Amino acid sequence: MSSETLPSFLAALELSPAAQERDVRRSYAKRLKQIDQEADPRGFQALRDAYEAALNWVRSAREEPTFAPPVMAPVMAPEVARADPSATAQEMLHALSHSMVAQPLVNLRMAQDRLHAALDDPRLLDLDARWMFEGGIAVLIAEGWQPGHQFLVPAAIEIFRWRVEHSRLQGFGRAGQVVDGVVTELDLYEQHAPDLRLSLDKVMRLLRSTERPEVQFLMTHMQFVEHIARAYPHLVHVITNPRNIQQWREWEAQAIAARPAPAPEKPQHWLMRIVDRRPGLILLAMLALAFVLLLFTAPKAPERPVAGAPAGMPAAGAPGAAAHPATTNKPRTPADVAREQGLKAGMEAISAAMAPAQYKRPPAVDYPAASLRPGETGKALIRVMVRRDGAPGEVEVFQTSGHDKLDRAALDGVRGASFVPARGPDGQPINAWFIVPINFTQGRK
Repeated sequence: MSSETLPSFLAALELSPAAQERDVRRSYAKRLKQIDQEADPRGFQALRDAYEAALNWVRSAREEPTFAPPVMAPVMAPEVARADPSATAQEMLHALSHSMVAQPLVNLRMAQDRLHAALDDPRLLDLDARWMFEGGIAVLIAEGWQPGHQFLVPAAIEIFRWRVEHSRLQGFGRAGQVVDGVVTELDLYEQHAPDLRLSLDKVMRLLRSTERPEVQFLMTHMQFVEHIARAYPHLVHVITNPRNIQQWREWEAQAIAARPAPAPEKPQHWLMRIVDRRPGLILLAMLALAFVLLLFTAPKAPERPVAGAPAGMPAAGAPGAAAHPATTNKPRTPADVAREQGLKAGMEAISAAMAPAQYKRPPAVDYPAASLRPGETGKALIRVMVRRDGAPGEVEVFQTSGHDKLDRAALDGVRGASFVPARGPDGQPINAWFIVPINFTQGRK
């Protein structure tokens, strides 16, 4: 059959009229990997239409006693019964979970191979089943720590492009919100200096184990544990065993209580005490003498008022101004004290959280019109204190987008959101910090 008479759907898949169903699936899977579904939706739809038409072609040809390729466009056969995509996705997820138990993941490459093998399965050529499988992976991660998650999480972020296609995660509900928080915190975690990363990575590895660390390690590394718990609640929730953090705190308290009390110093003879003090007494006497001589011999300069200096406050060049800047002389208001106490309580509470906060009503952020015209884009990280009742408390810019107007729009949007509060080890709601990523790109936020 010439290229002029070859049906367009076969030409699009580069198939011959004698192609079998497996040839259609392989050709479709090969081209599906080469197309960006979000950047080229029309191309993707055209590929999907060609795939379905080609399947109908080969199935109808298989049912005929003899094959005579028509010159005109073929009459489409009625669609065959389609497998339930939800059941297919569940079947594939069950197989993946079973393989992780039978043969645990030991490195990132192994996790990538498992996911690629599942996605290459012909059963996931159905786009609905493929989408539900991806959502099932997000739910599996959001449910919390399981052995192998430290490799499954970065593999899934890379393969499903969650780092650059945040809109995909938004379609998975609360599980997508948790995973989106994991992606944001992982980006921040990877920005640490190499030396600090080594210490944090070691702590992360040990937090997955039930073994008790050595006392010396506990005493020197609990600062890193508390930093991880405060700054990366979502990451800790999915790639470590968060219950170990509270266990480590108890072990540290036991180690401190078991330390022997310092031995009392032996009383010295009065003569030895005088000998020990003599160098210090001589030095003090010399300093006092030098001060007296300087006081009586130094000329006195006339005092001049400094222009612009308020009465009762030291000027920039006056003695004591460097040691006591004007900001420290400003009286602290009750609101300042309450804000500091609230921030401190929030940071302490998040370190004890066993389940991080989640969206109840996500932020509705308006792209500033004044930023659209000059093409301002960026990503703002907003830190919000989520109260026990789920209402946002203190809201501040954790990482700027690079543009003040975008930062202000992100702050306004987060103030209008509502949350499901974090929960402590006892399951009760607690005040805790929550980092909200807001992406501003042209045409969408």
